Amino acid sequence: MLEMRNGWELIDSDCMQCQKQVNAHTFKLMEVVWLDTVGDDSRAENAKDEFDNYVVRAAEIDIDLVSKRDIECSISSFGYESIDNLMDSYGETTAENMYPLLAEMLFESDPYGSTPISNTVSWADAEEVIQKIIDDEEKIV
Repeated sequence: MLEMRNGWELIDSDCMQCQKQVNAHTFKLMEVVWLDTVGDDSRAENAKDEFDNYVVRAAEIDIDLVSKRDIECSISSFGYESIDNLMDSYGETTAENMYPLLAEMLFESDPYGSTPISNTVSWADAEEVIQKIIDDEEKIV
């Protein structure tokens, strides 16, 4: 089980998604992604066995660098019509209060891309990769 420290928070245990706020508008995120085509996938050439079918991906998202249009495209995939609609749903009065959630939605919808930070690994090895970053404060992207 992951141990959170150094400002990291576990925000989704199903995929070990973690987030760290760097400043008021910038967030680091990482998670484990299942490669469902690992058997025939060229990305899995380094897989040790049939259990190595995960990769850890990461991104750093600066909300200030994301256009309003791109934010609204991202949040629409989660069922929100606008930033105001999202804020109303959560009872927030300022967009800044929503930045951690916006960063998570942008990361999950991946319009800005993310960087694989591991080889194709097992679930347990993916957890070790993430824990090492949490413990060592490594740069992830």
